[in-house]
Amino acid sequence: MFSQSFEIQLINNTSQAPNGPGTLVDIYLNDSLYFSSQQLDFMQASPLIALPEGPLKISVAPAPSDSVQQSFATFNFNSFEADNIYAVVLDGGFGDSNNPLSIEVAANLLRFSPTNNTVNLRAFNGNRTGLSNDFFIQRQG
Repeated sequence: MFSQSFEIQLINNTSQAPNGPGTLVDIYLNDSLYFSSQQLDFMQASPLIALPEGPLKISVAPAPSDSVQQSFATFNFNSFEADNIYAVVLDGGFGDSNNPLSIEVAANLLRFSPTNNTVNLRAFNGNRTGLSNDFFIQRQG
């Protein structure tokens, strides 16, 4: 870890890449390739990534890409705090004006549940249609 750092977990919730069905994208953090399409496909999450405190630039390029210059979307963030854990959700579609590509950020994630025999759960609903959704949690075992 860096002396002053934060951690992020990237979650790929994109619906369609510009080169056809699926989510064939490469993800760059501060101009360095962190995840190719084979490493972070649709509905997959990365492990926690430690980054130095400071601005964060997230760029998305069609896969396979040769460099960050091939990115079709770039998002700049200045508000990540040291010693915090964030979920960064890549959401939306490509070339769809009704559901454009976006990034949603949730702060204060927990590495462990604060209470024994419990689970902390955060749900992200990328539904932009205005329809409501119901979530059910059922204990197994």
